[in-house]
Amino acid sequence: MTYGVTLIGRFSPALSGILTVIIPSCSFLSRLPLVLVAFIVAALVRISVGSSTVAMTMAAGIISAMPGIGELSPLYLACVTAAIAGGSTVCSHFNDSGFWLVKSLVGMDEKTTLKTWTIMETLVGGVGFLVALIISFFA
Repeated sequence: MTYGVTLIGRFSPALSGILTVIIPSCSFLSRLPLVLVAFIVAALVRISVGSSTVAMTMAAGIISAMPGIGELSPLYLACVTAAIAGGSTVCSHFNDSGFWLVKSLVGMDEKTTLKTWTIMETLVGGVGFLVALIISFFA
């Protein structure tokens, strides 16, 4: 972890400072199943950036760099992949281009789009994650 913060610090001192605060507070993640961590990482990126493509790519890169990922079974890795896909689907809102596309094509206002599209996307991502989590218990 320290090496990553040092490496990033060479390129961005501000980002390095933020990471030195965030990384110690994330120590609880090591006690969670990797499927859950993958979902959380993808969902946080999705909510903050808005792009599901960026969320999937970034979460996959972060999770693939975790220690011990190479020793996991193919079925468990498939569950991790499904959890990343679920996390990158949740919480479509104002910073998502898909939100605005659906709003304009269907002719809804922002409030109605939040009530329908955002809820539907969150349910799709959440159910996908739950299925991946359940299957991962048997992998």
